[in-house]
Amino acid sequence: MGRSLNVSRWVWATQFMGHENHLGLLEAALDATGDAIAIYDRGARLVFANRRYEELSGDAAGGEIVERPGPDGVPGKRIFRRSKLPVRNGAGETAGDLVVYRDVSGEIEAERMKAEVARLRSELETACPPDGLVGASAPMRRIRELVALGAADDTAVLITGATGTGKELVAKSLHDNGPRKAEPFVAVHCAEVAEGLIESELFGHENGAFSGAARRRSGAFERARGGTLLLDGIGDLPPASQAMLLRVLREKEIRPRGATAARPVKARLIAAASGSLEEAVKAGSFREDLFHRLAAFTIALPPLRERPGDIPLLAEHFLKGGVERAGKAIGGISTAALRALLQHDWPGNVRELKNAIERAVLLETSDVLQAGNLPPGLTPLAAARNGSGGGPGGIPPLAEPLAE
Repeated sequence: MGRSLNVSRWVWATQFMGHENHLGLLEAALDATGDAIAIYDRGARLVFANRRYEELSGDAAGGEIVERPGPDGVPGKRIFRRSKLPVRNGAGETAGDLVVYRDVSGEIEAERMKAEVARLRSELETACPPDGLVGASAPMRRIRELVALGAADDTAVLITGATGTGKELVAKSLHDNGPRKAEPFVAVHCAEVAEGLIESELFGHENGAFSGAARRRSGAFERARGGTLLLDGIGDLPPASQAMLLRVLREKEIRPRGATAARPVKARLIAAASGSLEEAVKAGSFREDLFHRLAAFTIALPPLRERPGDIPLLAEHFLKGGVERAGKAIGGISTAALRALLQHDWPGNVRELKNAIERAVLLETSDVLQAGNLPPGLTPLAAARNGSGGGPGGIPPLAEPLAE
């Protein structure tokens, strides 16, 4: 079917419509529409076809749903829905049929995405408890079991895991789900405190205890009172501070610098470490007796790459938070964006995923989060250039992580 039909189609259409002077305008209008439109006479002969119908070509009149290959470079198929209406002349007589094929591929994809978003949100209701420990994978179910056990007890807890796995979030969950939840939760990042100030930061000091101590200062143990104290990056504590901490755990009291009397400790201690404390003990940089005190109850957090099934849930969770803060109407994550998230190795773990989603939310201008707004290193094209993954061009197949 070619454009040679133009003359004959309009000869019949002129007689049929009686408006020859408007045919050029009508042809342009019908060619501009996204639908494939044709008119057949009473003998089922094709007398008019717009450009879209000619591009569709082939015997498309045989069914309600027609599938065609997508445009070059676009995977999948285009799906057309067929409708047929009688065409009547000025006397009200049936002169033929109007056949329209509408490309509903985008509508079907949109409905599929809505269903996927609904599924994710349904899973979030059960996989995202109020404490924010998002995930339905076996490792995350085990973490929540350990948190429930640890929250009910008062012993020291050691949380281990790579940077960005959520150690402080787990510590806060232990606090919020235990009997101390009404008391303060205080977090100290040991690596961020200068070695000369760590003693005052943890235990406090009295006025005039040392040069520059112009007033009394409460340490972290006192500020936590009957609540919880998290010492994050505990492997960075200098040896002298390790000895002081061990004494606090043994005697349940502290002596601020410059104080004449000890004060009781009522806070529960939770420690967190990104590196291996066992290796630090072997290397002699961490006290073995302190390690055993801290490791009586250990929670080891897995890296994100070991629980890929949680990535869609986490992404939806962070999307919801980012949309609320940005005041945008983004209803879901595109298939391409989800694939990019699933194929990434996540060296920065959950924190990296959170930052990636929040960045994409700020850049997004449509109502669906697109892959192009993710950080460049997460896009399928970048993965293909780097040769990562197991699929064609370095892109791993989507079915595998989705199945997990």
